[in-house]
Amino acid sequence: MSRISVRFYSTLVSITRQREIKWIIAGKQIPLLELLEALSARYGPLFREQIFDVEGVILPPTRIAIEGDFLPGKDPVAIQAKTVLSGQTVKIFPPTDGG
Repeated sequence: MSRISVRFYSTLVSITRQREIKWIIAGKQIPLLELLEALSARYGPLFREQIFDVEGVILPPTRIAIEGDFLPGKDPVAIQAKTVLSGQTVKIFPPTDGG
């Protein structure tokens, strides 16, 4: 069993009621999409709506960083291919309204 850190920002903090969690994974790595799906299952539909569109694709304005490196938001192939390794930190910034 390994651990990764997941940090939530903006509206995700109010949904999860936490800024950071430690997520236990089986093995040394987990596909990013699998992690996001597991988080959605844990935190429910409000969390899912902040991350995925109705077709299950990550919303382009969602920003995700792994170890400080932001993934290209509009490149679903890069996101699907990304794996999170044991000990890494994932930061999730949902789309925000602003003006």
